Amino acid sequence: MKIASYNILAMRGYPPSEAVKDLGEPLGDRHAEHFTKVFAELDCDLIALQEGVNPAFLHPIAYELGCNAATFVSPCKWPGHLLSRHRIVESRTFSHFSPQAESAPLSRCAGAALVEFAHGRQIWVVVVHLYPFREEWARRVQESQLLAGHVDGLLAEHHDMIVLGDFNSGTEEEFHQVLRQRNFINAMEAAGGGLAYTIPSFGEGNAILDHIYVSPSLSSGLKKAAVVKAEGFHYPGEKEPGIWVHSDHLPVWAEIELDT
Repeated sequence: MKIASYNILAMRGYPPSEAVKDLGEPLGDRHAEHFTKVFAELDCDLIALQEGVNPAFLHPIAYELGCNAATFVSPCKWPGHLLSRHRIVESRTFSHFSPQAESAPLSRCAGAALVEFAHGRQIWVVVVHLYPFREEWARRVQESQLLAGHVDGLLAEHHDMIVLGDFNSGTEEEFHQVLRQRNFINAMEAAGGGLAYTIPSFGEGNAILDHIYVSPSLSSGLKKAAVVKAEGFHYPGEKEPGIWVHSDHLPVWAEIELDT
């Protein structure tokens, strides 16, 4: 099983001012065709997306890929999605709209989907996008405490779990600690040769924001992990006119061998 997490910047391309010259105004047919190819290139069983799009735009892409899809609606304007080659049994969203949503915890997206693999094995896939900005660590502490409760509740139902997404934080922060306390394994640390920059997608990276964690029950099957720096995803030089990539983030992927 191959899984990936990708903050896709609303499928606008990056920088949007350059991508629009080739793709036209979002979100049109050229955007749909382009990002269908992007997701196909990742060639994953599961792709978790942050900063997604209206489900009506995503569903035809999922159809072309032969995937099921779950959407985790954002209280503001940053929905998350899960594209899955396997059956999605159910999905749950952990935050909802309120007039104070922008200043409340989990204002981006957070949710979980129960995915059924071969032989009926079911795995919780938890997709998160925590609050950005280094100085807002206290907000992420609140989010982490809420997510800890959700993780524990889901683990009580099924012990297999993958937690992935845009954590917007270094590994010393609260949500990483929450997962480590439950003996989750960071895929890049364990099988990718160490953590690697995931942003920006131009030049040299300067932040490690996107992560995949697997529960103890899945950790023995963790085989490989990497950050994607292929053409189209990453440009080694600085920004220049006419050059754009798929997003400002780079995808991170991991391969897990499931016991039958």
